[in-house]
Amino acid sequence: DFIVGTAGALIVACSSAMFGHPSLEARRGTLLVQGQEGAVHGLAAHPALPRFASTCGAGLLHLWDFEERRLLLLRLFDGLSGYILAFSPDGALLAVGFTNGTLKLLSATSLQELHTFRNFKGCVRHLCFSADGAWLAAAATDRAVALYRFGPNATDPEKHAWELIGRHRAHAGAVTALAFSTGEDAASARLISCGEDRMLCEYDLGRASVQDGLQLRKRTRLEQTAAPTACAWVKNALDAGPSLVVANDAYKLRIVASDSLVTCRTILGPTHGGPLLHLRPLPHDPELAAASAELRAELRDDRPGKEAADGAGAGPEGAGYVAYACEDKVAGLVRLPLDGNPNASMGLIAHPGEVSSLVASPDGRWLITAGGSDASIHLWRVDTDALDAAATSGGTGADAFAAQLDGGKGGPVYSELVDYFCYAELRALGEETTEERHLTGRVPLSEIGNLLRACGHYPTEREVDDIVHEVAAGGADSVDFDSFLRIYINHRPAVGISNASIAAAFDALGANNGGGCPIPTSELLRVLQSHGEAIAPDDLAQCLRALCGVSSLDEAFNADCLDAKAFAETVLGFEVGVDA
Repeated sequence: DFIVGTAGALIVACSSAMFGHPSLEARRGTLLVQGQEGAVHGLAAHPALPRFASTCGAGLLHLWDFEERRLLLLRLFDGLSGYILAFSPDGALLAVGFTNGTLKLLSATSLQELHTFRNFKGCVRHLCFSADGAWLAAAATDRAVALYRFGPNATDPEKHAWELIGRHRAHAGAVTALAFSTGEDAASARLISCGEDRMLCEYDLGRASVQDGLQLRKRTRLEQTAAPTACAWVKNALDAGPSLVVANDAYKLRIVASDSLVTCRTILGPTHGGPLLHLRPLPHDPELAAASAELRAELRDDRPGKEAADGAGAGPEGAGYVAYACEDKVAGLVRLPLDGNPNASMGLIAHPGEVSSLVASPDGRWLITAGGSDASIHLWRVDTDALDAAATSGGTGADAFAAQLDGGKGGPVYSELVDYFCYAELRALGEETTEERHLTGRVPLSEIGNLLRACGHYPTEREVDDIVHEVAAGGADSVDFDSFLRIYINHRPAVGISNASIAAAFDALGANNGGGCPIPTSELLRVLQSHGEAIAPDDLAQCLRALCGVSSLDEAFNADCLDAKAFAETVLGFEVGVDA
């Protein structure tokens, strides 16, 4: 007897006697597993039971019990390709979004269809229920956000049903994330979306109705250059209350105040595997620590050096965690509160290619990941104390941030930062004086921008204003060196400027136009002095003198046009084929 795997994701048990049997039915074998035939993009974990649902491009929907490793239910949607899934908070409903814009609400116990909506022209990419289960939000590739409500039927008020409240296209680019706040009642529910247009939008659920549709409450620009890639409401991200955490493609995590939607802290996120595309707060289970300790005790009995490890992993009581998945291969955990300490995060290779989806079990003991085109689903056991031990052994406070500099705390970069900080302090007290200075070890916030630029990070004026606001929000009007070091590490670019990024900037200015044509020097000067954060002529001349030794682009180039390659080599001093 033997087992056969097919190209259609079937695993069949076959006996040797079946090949000589005259009956066609007797030669079919026994189906053991019917897997996902196609790329797996959608995962959803049941909010109370050890179950998860998965869907793939072939139209299959699976419901699994991951404790028993058993397939409970299967349904095939002919002619449809599933993309995204979401369970309702009570576990009664399963929402399924399809690539053709169809949205279906199914019974989570039988997978029978209850409602079908066709309100999108593109693939449904995001689904989320409100905490009380009364609202369902969806977003698709057509940039529209739709809101559905469970309430009295229009024709029969005694019966309740799901209905479309309205759609709103608030973003100029693709919607990259959609999230409801964690409030437990309908009155406190808030709906947030962010998109590639760098905008953060909040919708007015209080005024939402079938007659008035979905109303926009607030729209604010979150980024200048980076694009948001994921967001989630997280408790204890910064303090005891819930905050909105937004990840972007510059490897930063923005902690946004829940009331004003203003960034109150920026930290460096995990930098392996590309930008973060999925953020999931890990549910806190009081029994999780005890279970993890028991597991580690079993493992220590089987490995040498167990006595030395007995005190490891004693993390702070009640510490929270956020699970994440990157664009490529990596999934991991970050410990709360978020402060940018790299020792408080970990990542591992979860799949050979993309990580298309990530969910957590209701007790926080398991993470489930889907690999997209590799057609696989992986189940990971969570041991948070291992991360706590790494965070403790790797150092805390300013030492953890100093270790991220080239050469560490005793290296030349650290020494330069100290020198620049001391000079900034002297500069704030007045350079032209013979009187005795009384140094306090602190630099006023007005010097933050100059100090960062002296250290090699060149933030825009808006970015400097954001940094000052983050510090001033805590009631401080100055920073000490340790605080400045955290600001520098968290705000400096995680990836240096590349020739490709300069070429992309010239393309955005219309230099290429699809034909590789350079931009006229006069046009570049006009854009620099009139668009975005306009550069004054005197400031531009000062920059050119520092970079090229001349005060105008005409002197720097003997040509009427300028391309990205010439700008990178002549003005910025890049070598051909070498990135900063």
